Amino acid sequence: MTMLSVRDESFVAPSHSPHAANAAEQMPLGNALVVVRRRKWTALLITAGLFMPLAGVILYLPRYYETQASLLVDTGKSEFTDLQAHGGAVTGDTLMIRSQTDILLSRDMAGKVVDRIDLIHRPELQKLIHPPPPSRLMVMIDAVRHRLGIDRAPFVPLSPEEQRQVAIGWLLGHVQIRNDGRSYILAVSAKTNDAALSARIVNTYAAAYLDFMRDLKITTVAHAHEWLNEQIGTLRSRVAEAEGRVEEFRRAHGLVLSQEVSRDGDQTTLTGRRMSRVDIALTEASNKLAEQQSAYDQVLEAQRSGSLGALPAVVASPLIQQLSAALAELERQRAPLAVTDMSASPRLRQIDSAIAGLRARIGAEQGRIAGSLRAQLNATRAQVATLEGRVRDLKGAVAGENVAEVQLRQLVSEADAAQVVYRDYLTRFEQTSAQAAMQEPDAVLISNAEIPLGPSGPHRGQLLGAAGLLSFAVGCFGVIVLERLRPGVRTLEQLEQRTTLFPLGVVPFAGRERRALLEYRTSSYTLSVDHICNMLLHGDERFRAQAVLVTSAVPGEGKTFLSVALAASIARNNGRALIIDADIRRNQVGLSLRPGFRPPSGLGPSRLPEVTRDIMQNVDLITLRGKAPGGLNPHFDLKQLGAVIAEARGRYDLILVDMPPVLVIPDAASAGRLVDGAIMAVRWQRTEMDAVQTALRRLQAYGVRILGGILTQADMNDLGRDRGMQTYLVQDPGNYGHA
Repeated sequence: MTMLSVRDESFVAPSHSPHAANAAEQMPLGNALVVVRRRKWTALLITAGLFMPLAGVILYLPRYYETQASLLVDTGKSEFTDLQAHGGAVTGDTLMIRSQTDILLSRDMAGKVVDRIDLIHRPELQKLIHPPPPSRLMVMIDAVRHRLGIDRAPFVPLSPEEQRQVAIGWLLGHVQIRNDGRSYILAVSAKTNDAALSARIVNTYAAAYLDFMRDLKITTVAHAHEWLNEQIGTLRSRVAEAEGRVEEFRRAHGLVLSQEVSRDGDQTTLTGRRMSRVDIALTEASNKLAEQQSAYDQVLEAQRSGSLGALPAVVASPLIQQLSAALAELERQRAPLAVTDMSASPRLRQIDSAIAGLRARIGAEQGRIAGSLRAQLNATRAQVATLEGRVRDLKGAVAGENVAEVQLRQLVSEADAAQVVYRDYLTRFEQTSAQAAMQEPDAVLISNAEIPLGPSGPHRGQLLGAAGLLSFAVGCFGVIVLERLRPGVRTLEQLEQRTTLFPLGVVPFAGRERRALLEYRTSSYTLSVDHICNMLLHGDERFRAQAVLVTSAVPGEGKTFLSVALAASIARNNGRALIIDADIRRNQVGLSLRPGFRPPSGLGPSRLPEVTRDIMQNVDLITLRGKAPGGLNPHFDLKQLGAVIAEARGRYDLILVDMPPVLVIPDAASAGRLVDGAIMAVRWQRTEMDAVQTALRRLQAYGVRILGGILTQADMNDLGRDRGMQTYLVQDPGNYGHA
C-alpha cells in the first residue's frame, strides 16, 4: 500500500472560529435540564447537604407570638387660637406620623412600659441581666486564657439603672410601629415567646402613649394659662397708662369733644363740629344760589325775547294757569261773534274789554314772578356771603386745633391698640381656664391587643418548602457549574467544534480487566474500536491508512492501550496487525499485555529490531530502543523507524506506531511523515483543549496528515444523550432477531 499524502482540508481541518468555541462553552448551560438529569445524584447530594442544616436551623427556631393594637392619631381637634404653636396638637402629614412613631419608639416611652409591667423581673430579662454560670468548655477556655495572661474582665453585677436600660433595649427590639402611609392609624405590635406578655406589652404601650399625649396637652395648657395671666397684668397697666395720657393731652390743649360721632366713628371737638356744620350750610347755599341764578338768567332771556309766559315758574303759577284758562274761554266765545256781529256790537266790545283786562293781569303776574325770583337770588347771595365769612373765621380757630388733634389721634390709636391686645389676651385666658380640666389626647385607641390563640410563627412548613426549593436550585446550579468547570469535552460534536479534529469515535473506559475486554466481541468497547478500524481500512479515501501514528497532546490520554485495542480489532477480524512501540523512553505496550515483559535486545536478519511474535493472536510487537551516545538521553532513530514501516507494509493489514505525547517529546511530529496519517487520543472530559490545539499546530507544522481524534476513557453511563448507543452496543446479539 502506498502512503497517502492528499488531505481534504475542507473536511479534516474545518475552520476554527471563536463563535463555535463560545457556543461549545455555553452548551452545558443551554442543556441545563440534560446536565441535571445526567448528574441527578450529584444534584441530590448537594441539595441534601444544604437542606439538612437549613432544616435543622428552621426546626430549632423558637415559636413566637405576635399581637398588635391600633391607634388613630386625631388630626381633627383644634384648640384655642394660636396656642397650638406651644405644643400638644399634631398635624395630619407625614412629618407628624413620623414624629408620633419616634415618640412611641423613644427610650423614655419604653422605660414607662418597663416600669408599668415590671419587665426587669421577667424570666426573659433575668437571663440577660444574670447570665448562667459558664460551661465546662468556657471554664477550660478561661483557664487557657489565664495561663496566656489574657484574662477576661470579671463579671460585674448590673446596677438597677443598668438593668432598666437592658430591659428598655430588649423591649425596643421586640416592638414595632407600622403605618401604611395612607392613613393616620399607627399599629403597635410586639413579638415575644409568651402570648400573654406580647398582649400586655402592646396594651401597656398604647396606654402609656395616650397618657403621655394627655399629660403633654395639660402641661401645655397650664403653661399657656400661667403665661397669659402674666401678660394680662402687664397689658392692663399699659391700657390705663395710654388712656391717662390721652385725657391729659386733651385737657392741656382744650380739646373738648362733642357728643356727636362722625361717620368714621370718631368723636371731634366743638370747633371742628361747628366748622363742619357751617361748611355743609355753605355748600347747600352755594348750590341753591347756582340754581336761582340759572332760573333768573332764563327770566332775563324771556323778557328780551317776549316769551316770559313760557318760563317754568310762570307756567307753574296757579294764578297764571287760572287767568290763562279764563282768557282761553273768552277767546273761544269771541271767535263766532267776530264772524256774525259787527265790530260795534256791544257784546263783542265787552268780550274784547275782558280779554284786554285778563292779558294785563297776566302780564302783571309775570312781572311779579320775575321780581320774586330776583329777590330770592339777592337773598341767597347775601346768605352765601355771610356763610363764607363765618367759614373764614372758623378756619383760623380749627387750624390751631388740628396740630394738637394729630398728636391726640396718635395717643388714641396707641390706647386702642393696647385695649385690643388686652381684650384678646383676656379672651384667651378665659378659654384656657374653661378648657384646663377638659383636655383629651390627640389620639384614639381603636382596638386593644388580644392574647394570640396560637403561635404567629415561624411558619416552618413554608420555610422548609423555601429551603427545599433553594437547596434544589443550588444543587442544580452546582452541577451546572461543575459541568462548566470541566476542562475537556464530552461529545464528538464538542470535539469537532472546539478543535480541528474530525471525530473518529469515542472509546469507553476499559477498566482493569483490559485483556479480557479485548476478547469480548459484543462489548461496547470492542464495538467502538471496530468502528474506528473499519473507517481506517474501508472508509472514505480521506480516512484510509495502513500505517497509523497514535499519539496524544499530554500523557495519560490512553494512547498506548488504544493502539493495542486497534490491533486487537484487526486480529478479531482475521487480519494481522503490527504495533511499533516508538516511545523509546517509556516502552509500555508489552507491559500492558504481559506483566514483566522484556523486549528482545537483538536485531533481525534485516538489521532491524527483532519482532515479538503473537503477543496477542495475529498481533506482533516491535519495541524500538533509542541510541544514547556518551550516556546522554536516548535519541530517536527516524531511519530505523522508516525502515521498519517500509518492511512491514507488505506483511500487515494495519501498522500502529505508538509515539510519545506531542507536547512532551517532539518525536511524533518528526515521525509523522513516515506514516499515512496520525490519530490524536483525547481523554474524555479531562484534556485541556488548548493543549490539543497546540499539539495539532505542531503536527501541522511538520506536514503530518491528521486523520482525526478519538475520545478515550469515556463513561458510557454519563454520556446522557448517547445512552441509546450504549444500550444498543451491550445488548445480546442472540436476541437481535427478536428485538
